[in-house]
Amino acid sequence: MSNTNNAITKNLAELVGENRENYFFSIPAYQRLYAWEQGHIEALLNDIKNAKTESKEGYFIGNIVVSYKEKEREFALIDGQQRLTTLFLIGFYLTFKKCDNWQNFILQNDKSGDKLRISMPCREIEESALKALAAKIAKLQDAERSQKGYFQKLISETPADMHTKIKEALECIRAWFEDAESNIDDLESFAKFIYNDVKFVFVELAQGTDLNRFFVRMNNRGKQLEKHEILKARLLDKIRKSNGEGQENNEWHIYAKIWDICSDMNKYIFKSAADRNISGDKNISEGKSIYDIIEPQQNQESSATGQNDDKGNTDNKDDDAPEKYKSIVDFPTFLLHVFKIVFDNKASIDKGKLLDIIKIESNKTDNDKKQDEAGMAKCFIQHLLFYRVLFDYFVVKEKIDSKEGGRYKIRRLCEDSKGYFYIIEQFTENDRDDKNDKTIKIYSNLSMIQNYLRVARAGDSQNYHHWLTPFLKYLGTLHNVLQDDTISKIQSWLENCKKGETTDIEQVVIASIAKQSKKEKEVEKQKEALLVNFLENLDAALACEQYKIETKQSNTADLLAIANSYPQEQKIQNNNNNSIAKDNWEFLDKGTGSPHYWFYRLEYYLWKNRANNKPEGFEAIADKFYFRSLNSIEHIQPQSRQNENGWDKTDENNNTKTRVIDMFGNLALISAGFNSSLSNQEAGTDKLHDLIKKVNKGDVESLKLWIVYYQHIIQNNDETNLKWNYDKAQDHKKQMLQILKTLLRQR
Repeated sequence: MSNTNNAITKNLAELVGENRENYFFSIPAYQRLYAWEQGHIEALLNDIKNAKTESKEGYFIGNIVVSYKEKEREFALIDGQQRLTTLFLIGFYLTFKKCDNWQNFILQNDKSGDKLRISMPCREIEESALKALAAKIAKLQDAERSQKGYFQKLISETPADMHTKIKEALECIRAWFEDAESNIDDLESFAKFIYNDVKFVFVELAQGTDLNRFFVRMNNRGKQLEKHEILKARLLDKIRKSNGEGQENNEWHIYAKIWDICSDMNKYIFKSAADRNISGDKNISEGKSIYDIIEPQQNQESSATGQNDDKGNTDNKDDDAPEKYKSIVDFPTFLLHVFKIVFDNKASIDKGKLLDIIKIESNKTDNDKKQDEAGMAKCFIQHLLFYRVLFDYFVVKEKIDSKEGGRYKIRRLCEDSKGYFYIIEQFTENDRDDKNDKTIKIYSNLSMIQNYLRVARAGDSQNYHHWLTPFLKYLGTLHNVLQDDTISKIQSWLENCKKGETTDIEQVVIASIAKQSKKEKEVEKQKEALLVNFLENLDAALACEQYKIETKQSNTADLLAIANSYPQEQKIQNNNNNSIAKDNWEFLDKGTGSPHYWFYRLEYYLWKNRANNKPEGFEAIADKFYFRSLNSIEHIQPQSRQNENGWDKTDENNNTKTRVIDMFGNLALISAGFNSSLSNQEAGTDKLHDLIKKVNKGDVESLKLWIVYYQHIIQNNDETNLKWNYDKAQDHKKQMLQILKTLLRQR
């Protein structure tokens, strides 16, 4: 061990060796356990795959900072734990696939016996479970490795109280490799690329370093400039230099402030504006310039002074808790959506290429070029503010510290009798100050379809949400249809801004929301119906094309092109294509390989038509339903019991190659955690009781699964004789497919 910090570039292969060169790691007590989400894992795998495809010499994942512990003969992981642990978990799947070298990477013999590459001394359950999983995989026969769903079975057999994120990560890795299998020419070659060509800087801290202090300091240290910060500098530079050599345009600092207020996607821009007194006085003043839009008022007390109205809804901790709300897209992604709307409808949404995509360039020369590019930069930032306000008023966000975790809602800014502003999720029907009046959830139908699209059409692994581009663009056009509402006032501000004469946008928005007339509330209801209809039609257009792709009636998979070209004010005409009407849904009979989108689509329309659906009690259950990201296909009749209750037969087409246990009627899309609790239970009393527990908590992950138990089991049997068989699964399949078929025929 040196008295100075040492840094050297390494790959995974160099961690596997003998004695001191055999690198083992442990996660210190002060480190959080594994926390990566599905998006992080898929992004890493996609980046590695792209690096290999583009024939790059390697893929660099940053620094791995460690401190050597002589007694334990291992390194304490100080920084880079999440990345290295993800590669470690990827190793479990690649070992399962018998890829070279990976067995020794995840579990290798040390002087004390078999030892995990990354140990978790403060997490005995996780360490024991992963060690057992690695040992199981090592002993598998080839027949078991080739058996469909076997790796998923191994995951389900891990302890129920094991850290959920690790289970979900293993399932996510499995799903990525199996979904991407057709896109990876050679799994062995890809595995070797990860093993030999994924590189990092291995930083070994000097002896005597105070690890706790170093860890805290490391988390507080400055970061390198992100791509959106570089873009900001480029655009502001164009505005600053637009007056020619030696003449600086002072408008640039105003546009910098607009950029900054738009950049925190995890806050509501209108709440931040109210707190900063951006709105100034409460009356809308005419003739203000763009300077007045974001300059805070001087010598005035903030509206968020720590005083509460009698409703107790005021949140005065926005600055102390910047992550109170969570946006469905991050700022770089939002920039790309706005750029597509304003400048280039065919631009891709890929935040990794942000600086290559968003280029503000003019074909003119000299000073004309500078003036033109400055105008384009201003236009982009003005529209950034315009669409950011629309985004905050009409797109869902999650409330992080809410007891209803995972529920994304649309919210509004409201003003109390003392002039203070607070965020609400529902308001009274006639008078917002009347507590006895009926309360209405704000845009509940629009929230639900956005939540459906949020999980069903997230877009790649980065949560790009391509549906947002046409939706935001459509929002910006509604002022032509519905006058005297929030959108028209925001749009009027933008038009005046282009002319250099504008009112303060925050005053406009706050006034229009905080004091709505009955007429405006009626307009809001009409607007919600239009927005829901627009998104349903957009999704239907994509569903029709996706169906053709699934049934191999179309070779194109460019659903993004459909979203880009989707008409702004035009309904989808009825689709009379005979191929849509055919009973060609075998692609849903693939067990864990069935495409998740169609499960989500079915759930949305089960919810939407809940009042007309049977069995009795379904509407009350559906009212509590909400969409969440799910990644596990549940076999209602377990795969381990595929020869019981009439399941030992061929499919309806007498095809012996198709496992009837994998048919759509026997499947439900649920979370990995819930799937783990149901695994290998017979589809009867035990599973029913687990489901009832979740229902009683108001937690229903799948309406389809609820229907199975309450319509096909409870209503037809005594609880003492609950059985789920092939015939019931067939009936359920026909019932659910009829809903999906009807939806396609209607479009």
